[in-house]
Amino acid sequence: QRTSTTGRRVAIIDTADDLNREAANALLKILEEPPAGTAMLLLSAAPGRLLPTIKSRCRRLAVTPVEEGALTHWLTEQKGLDHQRALTLAKLARGRPGRAMLLADGEGEKAQQLSANLLEAALSRGDLIQSAQAIGHRDADDAWSDAMTITIGTIEDAIKAHAQGTTSSLRPALQKMPLGELFKLYDRLSEMVSRADRLNSDRTHTALYAGLDLREAVGGRHAR
Repeated sequence: QRTSTTGRRVAIIDTADDLNREAANALLKILEEPPAGTAMLLLSAAPGRLLPTIKSRCRRLAVTPVEEGALTHWLTEQKGLDHQRALTLAKLARGRPGRAMLLADGEGEKAQQLSANLLEAALSRGDLIQSAQAIGHRDADDAWSDAMTITIGTIEDAIKAHAQGTTSSLRPALQKMPLGELFKLYDRLSEMVSRADRLNSDRTHTALYAGLDLREAVGGRHAR
């Protein structure tokens, strides 16, 4: 979608394992006779689902999260942040430098506050409608994705703490939930937000339903 500045073309297929058989076969033909000066990047979260013939024509590059300490140091150098702020962003970014940079560029603090308000309302029976409206407001367009990512990431933190037998001081209510229920909650909210992005659904409604789901998961159906 962008004009090349180097004379080379780059095509990114995200994600390749979502291709149906017809699309995969069409891609295979291109890989067998790739256009000159073209680099094709096939992103895959489940390489086992790719056709063996496609995998055999590609070089596999494993992209793993950057270690938290290294990402913290990188942020202090690149953005001039103090150590504590850089560490906080590194934790929120979960090893993704690009996400860390976006969080550091203005909307990061707003996204954190929006997420904190939604979690507080959901877990402490606060005003969910108000917090959802703040996330869905057009002024929060740039912060929406990060706010929901941070919210879901809090559940991920609880899962890790539960599995490792450690405690989290961030959201104690989540620590009391069984591990299996935490996984179900994580999957539901992840799919809810992903579907909202795909279908361009109302963000206020999505945030509200996410908050209600979170409240119910922690406190039971009577918690709504």
